[in-house]
Amino acid sequence: IHFKFIYLMVFTAERVHESSPNDAPVYFRQLFAYLEVKKYIQGDVLEVGCGDAYGTKLLVPLAKSYTAVDKFKSENIAKQEGVNFIQMNVPLFEGLKDNSFDTIISFQVIEHIEDDKYFLKELQRLLKPGGKFIFTTPNKKMSLTRNPYHIREYVMSEYKDLCSVFSNFELKGVF
Repeated sequence: IHFKFIYLMVFTAERVHESSPNDAPVYFRQLFAYLEVKKYIQGDVLEVGCGDAYGTKLLVPLAKSYTAVDKFKSENIAKQEGVNFIQMNVPLFEGLKDNSFDTIISFQVIEHIEDDKYFLKELQRLLKPGGKFIFTTPNKKMSLTRNPYHIREYVMSEYKDLCSVFSNFELKGVF
């Protein structure tokens, strides 16, 4: 008897593909965040956790400059004009200067970050005075199952505590 072992590269990040019918419910929920955030995009933009970059293409035309950061590089981000892509692990934002961005977005990322408060402090460091940071993350009470890729999920009181690193914040829901 011969055994053949196949080694697969397993990504430790969740990926949703716009062309996959199986991913459609999650894709459209995440796409909603990109469509909603369009009205806030201005100036120099940083997207943390751009993934397959399906939302990035909606926002790049609205920005003065667009920097996208992700753990993995996708073919979609490589093909996009007007995007400065940086492959890195966060929350250590090496090479990005203080007060560099007018708008920072990060959708479905913070629940994957071990030190979430440090992550937010780093993003606060990168924001220009008066800048906006917009993020989404699952609401623990609305999750149907435990996601093995999430370090944690939050309830509303935990969101409020987490966001207290910012002097001014507003909490909204994505339904």
